[in-house]
Amino acid sequence: MSITVSGTAITFPDATTQTTAASASAYIGQQAQVFGSSGTFTVPTGVTSVKLTLIGGGGGGGQGGAGGAGGTGGTTSFGAYASASGGTGGNNTTSGSSGSLSSTYTKYIARETSSYGNGGVGQNGGGGCCPTIYGGSGGYGGYGFVWVNGLTPGGTVSVTVGGGGGGYGGAPYNGSAGICVVEW
Repeated sequence: MSITVSGTAITFPDATTQTTAASASAYIGQQAQVFGSSGTFTVPTGVTSVKLTLIGGGGGGGQGGAGGAGGTGGTTSFGAYASASGGTGGNNTTSGSSGSLSSTYTKYIARETSSYGNGGVGQNGGGGCCPTIYGGSGGYGGYGFVWVNGLTPGGTVSVTVGGGGGGYGGAPYNGSAGICVVEW
């Protein structure tokens, strides 16, 4: 006899049965919802656990010379369960710092470059003062994975996606917005 899985039960070769907490069809990763802007996640029927990928907004780039600092990126959050803070803005000489991931649930923090949450690139110093000096780039938004359990099917969770920090000197130096991916 082989091992079989049926509904919430696993039957072993010796005919003993172990009941699982979730059905075999409820494994995380079969479906996903991607939030590129803020919204509401409705917990699907039969789902009590999700895997989150959170990235905070990137910080804006600073201006070299006598220029100023870029803005801090916004925080991306999945209700009160987890959040990824935005990167800080670069100033006239120094790059901003990366954001961080915060959660009371199991988490895995990964530091990867992503097209989301990128810090803005610093711009040339203006006013003829220091045309070859560049400002610091904005910091990356916090990034990582979180496994959340104990959700109520049919319940809702507010999702906030952090915007990119404004770059000193305009749009080309803005940080990128964050993202939230919910898998179940």
